[in-house]
Amino acid sequence: MMINKKPGLLFFLLLLLLPLSCSASNSSGKTCSYNGTSDKDNLLGVNSSLTLIEKEGNTHVVFEQLATEVAEKITVSSRREMIFSETSLDTARIKLLQDQDIYSQLVGAETTEGFVAVNQVLTCN
Repeated sequence: MMINKKPGLLFFLLLLLLPLSCSASNSSGKTCSYNGTSDKDNLLGVNSSLTLIEKEGNTHVVFEQLATEVAEKITVSSRREMIFSETSLDTARIKLLQDQDIYSQLVGAETTEGFVAVNQVLTCN
């Protein structure tokens, strides 16, 4: 577990998430998503998406890589789901921002930026 030695970082993260949490009056059914197929910078990789869904007091984070052809008539796809039990969507986002290892486990690879870049372009409702 990483101990945050920079108290200003947590304050910054809370300020970053405050507008999103204030805009959602219903605590269940809240979702945030990023679709890598529509972004020219493609933060998640080719044909990939990330969805966060808050339901029944838990947050499900789903990373999907859509089918990609690897050979004639052969495709591969993958789906990884991480569940933050008894955790709101906003708190799950903070945990993903604070601990790059959690995000790396979700996407199945080490990343240089972690969740930070994806978090900045999430669409939430």
